[in-house]
Amino acid sequence: MFDRLLVLTTKSCLFRKRAGIGNLFRYQGEFQRDRATGQGQLLYANGNVYNGQWQKDLRHGEGVMECKEDGSRYEGYWENDRRHGLGRVIFRDGSTLTGTWRDGYLPRDNCSFTFGHDVLWANPDS
Repeated sequence: MFDRLLVLTTKSCLFRKRAGIGNLFRYQGEFQRDRATGQGQLLYANGNVYNGQWQKDLRHGEGVMECKEDGSRYEGYWENDRRHGLGRVIFRDGSTLTGTWRDGYLPRDNCSFTFGHDVLWANPDS
């Protein structure tokens, strides 16, 4: 394994198919047999950033995904390019959604939501 910089374009649509955005991505990190494996960072064309562990070109292991569009951030585990295992989403206002993800989904019965310190909320039932 070694560090190098690779720019992927539509000719190598490895990440384009999964992300469905733009046609230029920048990956910097460890490779094994010409595949992103180990620690690395992917900068998406829209400004989103994933920094974490990779296995055979898939997000796999512990990682952080920052979403430029809405300012949210996912910190947690990934398996086969999907959120899987313990993780939390931190929203721009400081609110958090925490739980154990399964194959990209967060089951209702296995999560908790915490309001950010500046969020005003009124109980509609009272």
